[in-house]
Amino acid sequence: MTFPKPRASVETRGWTLEMVAARLGVSVTWFQENRQSLESEGFPVADKLLAGRYDGRAVDAWWDRRSGIAANDDTGVDVARERVRRHVQNNA
Repeated sequence: MTFPKPRASVETRGWTLEMVAARLGVSVTWFQENRQSLESEGFPVADKLLAGRYDGRAVDAWWDRRSGIAANDDTGVDVARERVRRHVQNNA
């Protein structure tokens, strides 16, 4: 008896420009035209090292903070900043 090969289910974390636009519910053109404004509001930037892909979790976290369903410290951003601040202060 042969069994089918199991398939790995991989959630893509690196999102293309098209995927980000779809996630936000806007056209690619709108996203490109408004990207700088979004980034000035803390929207994640594309990672050049990873072929210009966006971190999907960072996009979702940005939107969660913006909509008010998550506080900044819920994402660990404030915690990480505080750790860096303390490290710099203690090693100065």
